[in-house]
Amino acid sequence: MYAMKHSSITLVISPLVSLMDDQVHGLPKFLRATRLHSGMTKDQRENVMIEIQKGNVDILLVSPEALTSWAGMSPYYSPLAKLPPISFVCVDECHCLSEWSHSFRPSYLRVCKVLKDQLGIKCLVGLTATSTRSTCISVAKQLGITDFREGMILNMSLPRNLSLSISKDKYKDEALEMLLSGDRFRNLDSVIIYCTRRDEVVRVSSYLRTRLQREPAPFE
Repeated sequence: MYAMKHSSITLVISPLVSLMDDQVHGLPKFLRATRLHSGMTKDQRENVMIEIQKGNVDILLVSPEALTSWAGMSPYYSPLAKLPPISFVCVDECHCLSEWSHSFRPSYLRVCKVLKDQLGIKCLVGLTATSTRSTCISVAKQLGITDFREGMILNMSLPRNLSLSISKDKYKDEALEMLLSGDRFRNLDSVIIYCTRRDEVVRVSSYLRTRLQREPAPFE
C-alpha cells in the first residue's frame, strides 16, 4: 500500500534463482513483482528496468551478489541509481547472512553495509524458518538489531500439515532406502531429498535409481 501511494518499491534479497522465480509466480496478481538475476538475458534485464522506471513494479527480487556488484559500479551505470525510492527491504532466508557469508557466499557479508550506508535503508526485516538461536543473534547483529527481545520474533510452532522427526543412522543410504520403501512414502508421486553438496545430490540420486528402480531427478 505504501509503495502504491508514494511511488516506491520493496527490495527482496533472495539467495536462489529458482526461489526468486517461484516467489514471483506465486504472488497475488495485485502485487506486481519481478526479479533480476544472472539467468536472464541482457534484453530481459533491460525490459525489467524499463518496467521499474515506468512505475509498474512493486517488488523487486535480487541476489546478494547482484546487490553488492551494483553498489560497486559508477552511479551512471549502476541499476541502483535507476531505482525509485526503496521503502522497505526484506532479506529472505536471512540465516545465510551468518551461515554462508564466511564460506561460499561472501557477498552476504556486504549486504547490510550496502543497504544502510549506500542506500540509507531504515526499514528492514530478515526472515528465516531454519535458524538456531545463536544464528539468529548473529544475523541480528549484522542487521544492526541490538535489542534482541524487541528485534526478534521467534515462533517454533509447525503448521498442522507438517511433522518433524530426526534420526541418526550409521548407514545413511540404507536407512534412506528403507524409509522411501516404507508404507509412508512408497506410494507418493514425489519426494524431495535435500543434500549438503552437489556431488552428493548426484550420488544419492544414482543410488536410489539403482535400488528402487525409479528415476529420481537430481536438482541443484
